[in-house]
Amino acid sequence: MDITFPDYADSLVTNQSQNDVFLFNSNSNLVRGNGVSQRLSVPILSPSFHQEVQALFKRERNRGIVNPILVGAIPFDMTQPTQLMAPDWSERITALGYSLSPFIDEAFSHRVMEQNFTPSHGNFVAMVEQALSIFDSSPLKKVVLSKILTLTLDRAIDIPRLLSNIMAQNPNAYHFSVPLEREVLVGAST
Repeated sequence: MDITFPDYADSLVTNQSQNDVFLFNSNSNLVRGNGVSQRLSVPILSPSFHQEVQALFKRERNRGIVNPILVGAIPFDMTQPTQLMAPDWSERITALGYSLSPFIDEAFSHRVMEQNFTPSHGNFVAMVEQALSIFDSSPLKKVVLSKILTLTLDRAIDIPRLLSNIMAQNPNAYHFSVPLEREVLVGAST
């Protein structure tokens, strides 16, 4: 069944604050949630991580949640704090099993007021050179380097609408929206 963009966007919205929307969509499952009952920021490699998770689940069950879940983001460096949360409300459903009609959401546009890259171009080139020199002197064969682009826009972004656009443009990817403490992580990964 083909659907239109407004139908697709409506299927993501849970009538809650858009900055508290958690969503993970794959080809087989869609998990979405709203609100934050509890947060967990203990690093995965912390000796207390398992106990902290169990204590969080116990508090959720005491709150009346039969099958509590923990969702969020885990950094690649597992010694760093996690960004996990128990949502106030959540559901797991079969993935959105329909194809999207192509669309162009022309009204979804923003003007970039300011942009900054981190690291700078010179520092990034130095990182590439350092990685190449490490390849010559070690068994290391792969390094993933990235740059952060920080944009200041003319107005706030409608997160469900942004996610709907991403999902429509990349229908076979894993889609996610993760509310962090002060921001929202949104994207698609193959």
